[in-house]
Amino acid sequence: MKIAIAVDHQDNIQPGHFGEATTYKIYEGYGNLWQLVIVLDNTLKKFDEDKHGASGKGKGIVKLLAEEGIQAAVSKQFGKNINIVGKYFVPIITSINSVAEFLEHLDESMCNKIEQKDESEIKPLRIP
Repeated sequence: MKIAIAVDHQDNIQPGHFGEATTYKIYEGYGNLWQLVIVLDNTLKKFDEDKHGASGKGKGIVKLLAEEGIQAAVSKQFGKNINIVGKYFVPIITSINSVAEFLEHLDESMCNKIEQKDESEIKPLRIP
């Protein structure tokens, strides 16, 4: 399984919306075993900034992450574009700051929930 974690300039999980991340850290694994595969710069961070919640930014980020085979997207918040993100990936909302700590919470049972999530359901999963 591959997940994209939205990260800010201090290497913490993005406190704002998913599309505002500085980078996306792509991890591959399952349960308690995760390995960083690639770090992608968010080249769309400033795209459509004058139109808050514009779909062009959401679609561009989905395309970027879909090329990496992502199954879930992690951030502290998602904006209006959660409807676009949710069509392609399982959105996960967390209150955890540290990427390492988040990965500790992403155990086998949570991975099973991601895999079994109904694709037509956009409601995000929550991991403390």
